[in-house]
This record gives sequence, structure tokens and C-alpha cells, in this order.
Amino acid sequence: MDLENKELFEIIEKMDTGFVLLDLPTEKIILMNSYAKNALNSPEYLELLSILGIEESSLQSSRKIQRKAYVGEMILGYTLYPMSEEHMAILLNDISEKERLQKIAEATATMDNIGYIFTGFSHEVGNPLNSIKTIASVLKDNVNFFSQEKVLEYLESILTEINRIEFLLRMFKVFNAYEDLNIQAVSMKMFFDKFAKLIESDLDKRKIFFSVRFKTPLIFAMTDMRALQHVLLNVLTNAMDAVSEIDEPTIDIEISSLRTKVVITVRDNGIGIGEEQRGKIFFPFYTTKPKGTGMGLTIVKNLLIKMGGTIDMKSLERGTEVLISIPKSM
Repeated sequence: MDLENKELFEIIEKMDTGFVLLDLPTEKIILMNSYAKNALNSPEYLELLSILGIEESSLQSSRKIQRKAYVGEMILGYTLYPMSEEHMAILLNDISEKERLQKIAEATATMDNIGYIFTGFSHEVGNPLNSIKTIASVLKDNVNFFSQEKVLEYLESILTEINRIEFLLRMFKVFNAYEDLNIQAVSMKMFFDKFAKLIESDLDKRKIFFSVRFKTPLIFAMTDMRALQHVLLNVLTNAMDAVSEIDEPTIDIEISSLRTKVVITVRDNGIGIGEEQRGKIFFPFYTTKPKGTGMGLTIVKNLLIKMGGTIDMKSLERGTEVLISIPKSM
């Protein structure tokens, strides 16, 4: 950066974004525009790092890092830009209003979803409870007349309905299992090497041809490895079910790197998905499987939202394509 360029300084000074330039060897702030001074109250080098919660390791990183910090009643979003081995730039903005509006939107969506989930939960639990009540009533009134085999048959039916309820409760436990995600830079090559070993036995049993392909090498994503594994296991399970009745069943995974995100594309040559199904597939309790709970893809979408990612799917001429995007590690 040309520190003698007065025109450049004037442009930086007039920016409606905070700009700070650090000299790492001397631990000094060599440039701070008015926006940053007003937002941070003109701190010294070490005070600045403390205010924004910047660790020493972040200053040594060669990648762009995005974070946010609470400064008084203000929420500052900031990005660390390595300019050279000796200089680090910090761009920052007041995102308080954006965060407030986002929380309002999330709260509204949450209330809508809670209502939908409770309605579905009532239905899914109510049905087996009604069955248990009916079976138990019949058994109570006829226990002295039924044979031992008949009594056992009724008890087996009751246990089956209880298992349905227990399975649904486990799904809700998984839904809340990832409250605190450990987001970090993860090598996609390392991740998929481990993931392929995890599922290879099941794929071999089903005689499914499986491949993983990287469009570009050395792809890193900002993600939680446990949560991403859960996401892909769910998507792969659906794909394996979809190709179960297909000759030469195939599932392909392609990983590509775009400007700000990593895209994981999962393609199968299975039965596909209809347009009506595609519009409902992420709704809680919606399922096309006889013994499904309809919670799997709801949990997947919830996890990806927490990681700043998205999921979408579409039907191909033959099969289904699932597109998963997660933030790229800069």
C-alpha cells in the first residue's frame, strides 16, 4: 500500500466504512479513518485487538477472516484482510440494525415453524397414542378370553406404536444436538476421505457405484465437521434409498469452489422427485417413506442455516441433484 498517496488517504477518510491499517512488526496502527475512530473511540494497537477480540493467530493468517464484535450497544461486523506479511487491514461496519432486523425475521419465522412443528408433532404422536389406547382397551376387556398368543400379539402392537413415539423423540433430540457449532476451516479433501470410509460398507452391500470428484484442488470451507457429516449422511441415505430399485445404481459427489462458497453437489440416478414433493420436502413431518418421520431434511436445513449455508434439490432427467453450499474459507 502506498503510504505517501494523499489522494488514496482522502478516499479512505471519506469512506462510510471503517478502515484500519496495522503494522504487525511494530504493533502500531498506521492508519485509521474517521468512521473507525468514532466507532472504536480511537484505541491503541493492543486495545483495538482486545475490543474486536482478535487473536494473535488471526493476524498471522494469510486468509481473509470475517467476524463481528459487540462494542457497547453497537454490533460491528469486521473483516481482516492480509495486505502483506507486515500489514493487516481491517474493514468494519456498524451492523446493529441489520442484526436487529434479522433477529426479528428469525423470531417471526421461528414462531411460524414452532406452530407448524407442534401441529405435526401432535398428529405424529397422537396417532400411535390413539392406537395404544384402543389396543389396551380391547385387551383389558378381553384379557380373560384371549389366548396367550392373542395377548402377545396385542402387546407387540403396543410396543410397535411406542417405538414410533420413541423414534420421533430421538429426532427432536438430534434437532437440538448442535446448539453450539465449532465452525473452523476444514479441508474438504481430508473431510471426504474420512466420509467415504464411513459409508463404503453400506454402499458395497447395496452394490452402488460411488465417486467423489474435486473440480479444483485444496478447497477449504468454514464448517462444523460433525454437523456437515450429519447433513451428508442424511442426503446420502435418501440417495441410496432412491437408487435401491435401479439397475446400475450410481451416486456422484462433486465439490467445487466459488468466490465466497463451497458447493457440494450430490447426484443420483434414482427415481427422482416431483415438483409438488420438492416444494414440501423440507417441511417438518413431510415424508414419502412408509416409516419415515419427515424430520431428516428439516434437521439438515436447520444445521446448514446455522453454518451460513443452503440446500436445494431438483429433479434430473433421471435422478435427483442436491446442491449444498457452505461458506468458503478465504
